[in-house]
Amino acid sequence: MIRYFCFIFSLVGFPLLLSAQSFPALDLPLSLGEKELPNAWAGGLNSPQFYVVRVDSDDQPELVVFDRVGHFFMGFVREGDSWKYDPNLLAHFPQVREWVIFKDYNGDGVSDLFTFSDAPGISSVAVYQGYFEADLLHFRRVAFPNSYDLLEYARNTGKNQLLYVTNIDIPAIDDLDCDGDLDVATFNAAGGLLELFVNLSVESGFGRDTLLFRLADPCWGGIYETGATEQIDLSAAPGTCAYENLTAPEGLEFRHTGSALNTLDMNNDGLKELLISDVSFNNLSLLYNAGTCEQAWFDQQEVFFPEGDIPVRLPTFPAAFVLDADQDGLTDLVVAPNLSLGGKDFDQVWCYKNVGSEAFPEFKRVAENWLVGDMLDLGTGAHPVWVDVDADGLLDLVVGNMGFLGPDYHRDSRLFYFRNTGSRENPVLELADSDFLGLRAYQDFTFNFVPAFGDLDGDGDLDLLVGEEGGGLFFAENLSGSGQPMRFGAWEYPFAGIDVGNSSAPFIADINNDGYPDILVGERNNGNINYFQHLEPGSGRQFEPNQALSPNVERFGGIDTRIPGYINGFSAPLVVPSKGGRLLLTGTDNGRLECYALPDSNFAQPFEQLSETWGGVYTGTRTKISLGDVNGDGLLELVIGNYRGGLGVFATDLKINNVATDVANAPARPLLRVFPNPTHDLLQLQTDSPGSLELYDIQGSIQLRQSVQTGLQTISLEALPPGTYLLRFLTTDGAAIAQKIVRY
Repeated sequence: MIRYFCFIFSLVGFPLLLSAQSFPALDLPLSLGEKELPNAWAGGLNSPQFYVVRVDSDDQPELVVFDRVGHFFMGFVREGDSWKYDPNLLAHFPQVREWVIFKDYNGDGVSDLFTFSDAPGISSVAVYQGYFEADLLHFRRVAFPNSYDLLEYARNTGKNQLLYVTNIDIPAIDDLDCDGDLDVATFNAAGGLLELFVNLSVESGFGRDTLLFRLADPCWGGIYETGATEQIDLSAAPGTCAYENLTAPEGLEFRHTGSALNTLDMNNDGLKELLISDVSFNNLSLLYNAGTCEQAWFDQQEVFFPEGDIPVRLPTFPAAFVLDADQDGLTDLVVAPNLSLGGKDFDQVWCYKNVGSEAFPEFKRVAENWLVGDMLDLGTGAHPVWVDVDADGLLDLVVGNMGFLGPDYHRDSRLFYFRNTGSRENPVLELADSDFLGLRAYQDFTFNFVPAFGDLDGDGDLDLLVGEEGGGLFFAENLSGSGQPMRFGAWEYPFAGIDVGNSSAPFIADINNDGYPDILVGERNNGNINYFQHLEPGSGRQFEPNQALSPNVERFGGIDTRIPGYINGFSAPLVVPSKGGRLLLTGTDNGRLECYALPDSNFAQPFEQLSETWGGVYTGTRTKISLGDVNGDGLLELVIGNYRGGLGVFATDLKINNVATDVANAPARPLLRVFPNPTHDLLQLQTDSPGSLELYDIQGSIQLRQSVQTGLQTISLEALPPGTYLLRFLTTDGAAIAQKIVRY
């Protein structure tokens, strides 16, 4: 059955497409083998950060997940003994980036938010104060007396300076000096030394509602991180710094390249131990605090924590989060990669249950795919297409991925086929093939597969183009014929010699309404869409491979999906007919869905942009979309893939109109049935529109031309020799359709 998360507007037709309101999320049943994924459409995880936060007005806390990849918030509510994704729970959260920490700095019982700077080129901390409005957690930006509104501290000179935290680090924000307010521990700009900034708000008579910091210790706990080994260098005694006694081996320069910190009391002595990881390694270390509230001193370390169980070994750069993951009243440990790019992207969320007590935690690993194991997650990148693979009248789902990142940084990229085993009204998707058509065999030289279906050879069935990282196209011909389950021939690469540079994302449609299939190809660079027009019969080729040569258009409609100042655009086009005219939609690197009015000609001229954020939905970066009426309601459902390797599904108010195939990414055209095919002397043709028929041989010479009336009529082929022909049918109102005919 279909589960609607929420409806926030009425489905009233095309004009609402361009409004600022959001399309509602859908929850379609989806399973991998025998396991139905309860959070299938949450969108996947790559580099997540985890916090238990009270988000609504009840007493039950919610799970907040923030992923560095796409800078995306996800909210989960507790249902029984598991977490259930709620796509609307965090709608009022601010747009932030890199890292987040939820702490109540002002003691009002509401979580506040610390996060990375939003000022370009400035490495510091932004702060948001939490408050409740309409029973939901909201945030307002905390102002500071500097032009960036970023966290600062008082220097001995009397002047204030921004508190430095890099984008790849995660600082420790906790009460580290036992005085009841929040302090900050972070690595200094030079690297290696951990600085402690204490909050003087209470001591200064302001209460806890002010953030007033000073640098209290430039070598907090006495430690130094060289980045050369997993070992952290410890000082010999409280009040001393390990850095003073270090000598770098010849040719080695000590440097700090990135660390993730967290704190917790492991032995109930009121002092915080330090969990620390480094960008260069896959381990997590625990440093024990043998000092005092006034003077921390880390004198012992578990380099490979936890030593009493399966130590963290998570390539690369793990980060630790302490939270009650299973809501049993005890603080657990969750570990995940902290890199935006290049970290492990599957089986990468390790959960350690606290099997000890809150006073004396003891951690035991219970899962290596905690939470993400309940989602559809294809590693990195997801490129979906609705299509009826098995010809049962139900839309299935084919998804390409950028790949699962292996330990040797090799991408395991494939096509996945999810068969719809439900009904027209109640779709149910099940994984039927995790290496559809064997594209995995090509991963030694390419990856990042982006599928597109369309009738490229005019025989009435849907062929397959697949984009790839190198910018070319794979082609597989559908050998089955119209209305039959898909059966493909061998892969052809590169198709038609087309190469757009990097990360090709194809789409097949009759763009210029001449009855022949054209190809749009998005790409990584420049944010443009390339238009490859089908050549006239007799040219000897289907397409001109050079996108800069006529009749091709290299910058289709003048579209540029890049954010100003950025190189990559990752355009991913789709054309869909609508009541108001054809729409061109495209995914983007920044995750927005852009919408343009597609004209019938003048493709080099700038198109009218109807919406920069079509549908009002955001699921993360590097989006790829497909539209199809998957539930038989006459409206198109939107599936969105993102860079985290997951998918989201949304209801739209776009009517299916006259789309004649069961694939929304095909142009509207009149009904045409041609049978039998192959044939000998006679061809039956049935259409709902009058027009004219033209029949071309394989050299492109016209062999037959005659008028066609509505209904069923017979065409004689007796005068033609056996062979393969292209039938082109043009209606009186200008629509066209082409189909391959075989006479034996």
